[in-house]
Amino acid sequence: MTINKIRNMFAKEFVNSWGKLYHGLMRIDELLGIEVNRIIHHSCESSGLLGSIDALLAASPEDLSSQSSGDPMINTYPYGVKTNKLFTRFLAICRGKTRLKTVLNRIISQCRKMSRRFPSEEPKTVFLLTDKWDSNTFVEYEADLLNYALHDNIWFVFLLVTDYGVTQIPFLPNYRDVFKSHEIPSNEEIITIENNIPMNILTEKLRISPFRFSYHAGPLNVHNNKVYFFNIDDSTWTKRIPMGFDFISDPIAEGRIDKTVLEKFLRIAQWLADEKLVLEAHEKAVFLDSGHSELEIFGMTIDSSKSYTDISGTYSDKQIESLISETETALNELINNCEANIIREY
Repeated sequence: MTINKIRNMFAKEFVNSWGKLYHGLMRIDELLGIEVNRIIHHSCESSGLLGSIDALLAASPEDLSSQSSGDPMINTYPYGVKTNKLFTRFLAICRGKTRLKTVLNRIISQCRKMSRRFPSEEPKTVFLLTDKWDSNTFVEYEADLLNYALHDNIWFVFLLVTDYGVTQIPFLPNYRDVFKSHEIPSNEEIITIENNIPMNILTEKLRISPFRFSYHAGPLNVHNNKVYFFNIDDSTWTKRIPMGFDFISDPIAEGRIDKTVLEKFLRIAQWLADEKLVLEAHEKAVFLDSGHSELEIFGMTIDSSKSYTDISGTYSDKQIESLISETETALNELINNCEANIIREY
């Protein structure tokens, strides 16, 4: 028996027994549940589950489902007939070489349109069929998705598809009333960065402006002062000792930058690259001998001895405080990783 035959055999067993998941989808949105059910049941004749999705993408069929008037009721991506009409339902497919980030960016864009067009109390639904999943990628979009769920009544269902079956990726429960028994946080309690800046643009910005972190231990501990310089082109860092306003020592240590840790930090710190952002600093009361740190990145400087207000109005004071805290946590992880990957000390 070939592998394809075994796959199809197990897939048929799955289809025959997937009723519980199907009924969960129907509770969220009947029309989208029916459409996904149609795709799943159509899939196991010969081509398998993924083969059916490939055929769907290649065929570019008419936009999914319709009312008696003939108007489509679901926006789809990346297949289906293009339409300027916006609906409260969105079905996206991430398959093959398509990156998960690409589809999640499209989902965020669609949610933004729906939140502006339709009343917040009107139910709106997004389904995603995907053959790949990455938790680290999902985290980048988690705050945005939760904000849309909590404040715009947009519900999300993510389904992981293989040739053996379909499973729901845990995120939101399959009933919208779940928030009725919980206090819904305000928009300021979940930070949303609407535009995820591509990593190549972030790294290009780092090439044209300094990226360094300085720690000033205070007047009684100047021997502990240090400055980290980060070189993006060759993924290296150096540590030096500040010697007055205009003088820096030769390197006292150098090492490699872990690209995964760096990318995680940049994803969190990308709010500082927002061209609309205008930060105004305010002095905080500090002890004379207390230390403070400075992060210079994307042409901005964040000093831990100061508080900040965004006079552009993009972020509230509470959001700025939370974003700085998250950035400092991610920066500490980056610095600790650098110290763990020292190549040479002098």
